[in-house]
Amino acid sequence: LRVAAADSARLRADVSRRDAQAEKAEGEKGEAKASLEKEKRRTAQAVCDAQARAAEAEEASTRRVAALQHDLDAARAEVEEATAKAAEAAQELAVMAASRAHT
Repeated sequence: LRVAAADSARLRADVSRRDAQAEKAEGEKGEAKASLEKEKRRTAQAVCDAQARAAEAEEASTRRVAALQHDLDAARAEVEEATAKAAEAAQELAVMAASRAHT
């Protein structure tokens, strides 16, 4: 009977130890899950931040391209105007040269 009581006490102690280990494992599992969720939120926020920065950079690039296009159009207009004035001046010189040639 003493042997059975000792075996029973040893088995109860073993069950208690295993229960404590199981509780500890459950706690660690919960901590790991919470850590994973926190990392997921951090990663999602980093993705959102990167997307926002990319959108801002794209908008800035679009504005810069529009400004450069405007500058290019203005320069083309100036070249066309200068070309037209040069053609007028060349025509006037040709008229003056023709006039001098007849006199």
